[in-house]
Amino acid sequence: MTENQGYRILVCMKIVVTGATGLLGRAVYRQLKEKSSFMVVGAGFSRSKAPLVTLNLRNNDDLRSFLLEEQPDCIVHCAAERRPDVSEAEPEASEQLNVEVTAHLAEHAQKNGICMIYISTDYVFDGTNPPYYPDSLPNPLNFYGRTKLAGERAVQDTVSDFTILRVPILYGGEQYPLESSISTVAASLNKNRGGRFDDTAIRYPTYTGDVARILEEIILMREAGNSFTGIYHFSGKDALTKYQMALMMAPYLHIDEVCISPDRTAGGSAKRPENSHLDTEKLKKRVNISPTSFSEAIKTGKLLWRNPSLKK
Repeated sequence: MTENQGYRILVCMKIVVTGATGLLGRAVYRQLKEKSSFMVVGAGFSRSKAPLVTLNLRNNDDLRSFLLEEQPDCIVHCAAERRPDVSEAEPEASEQLNVEVTAHLAEHAQKNGICMIYISTDYVFDGTNPPYYPDSLPNPLNFYGRTKLAGERAVQDTVSDFTILRVPILYGGEQYPLESSISTVAASLNKNRGGRFDDTAIRYPTYTGDVARILEEIILMREAGNSFTGIYHFSGKDALTKYQMALMMAPYLHIDEVCISPDRTAGGSAKRPENSHLDTEKLKKRVNISPTSFSEAIKTGKLLWRNPSLKK
């Protein structure tokens, strides 16, 4: 808000959302665009189409030109290579997106007085001593976790006005069945009418719509002049293995539970933490948003992939 010849002129905060074609970025872009008075610009690469801006974040010249043209007040950095096995198999590309791009965004943000919100992960922890607090010592087990931790440090070391939000495994609004590891379970379960699913790693499935609302509240508080600098955690409450998730999905897919069995051997090329539970009390003191329960998400269709055949 500014004063001009006795009149109050409303100046809306301008926000750039990276990764706006991705699982979380879509939800964030939609929430900020539809529910708030912000000016929102979404940038994506694959699957990008108007009104989103097509932008290759790995091209530093294009990234710099885009930011100079848009002149945002805030950057919400959702873009990432978030698949641990892919990061393990393609480390250079993963490091470029998760670390180098983040560092470039951080440098631009600091130079131009832009606040930066960075989305990180519970995989910065090794899962041996939960719950984990925002100030707990990170110890990532896989390359993905190491790149996200390096991104965190690039933001912390460079930007004076930053928020880091760590979240665990995400679901919600998937556009194809393999877009999240949880919708992958649903698709496999439906296709094979059962199957074996991991019963070793405990996960806390978190709805992307909840994360988007959290980010909106953080930005609204920032817009109102309240500091929100630091590291925060947000997570779903339900502690579940993929096997337990499959059992909960089964009735909605008309699958008998006897067709589902636990797999107690660790899988995947990237090692996963056994239980990286995030403590969310620090965030709860600032933002009052309760996470959607996993059972409610299944019941209301928030969880299963959008194919109607996957819903009861």
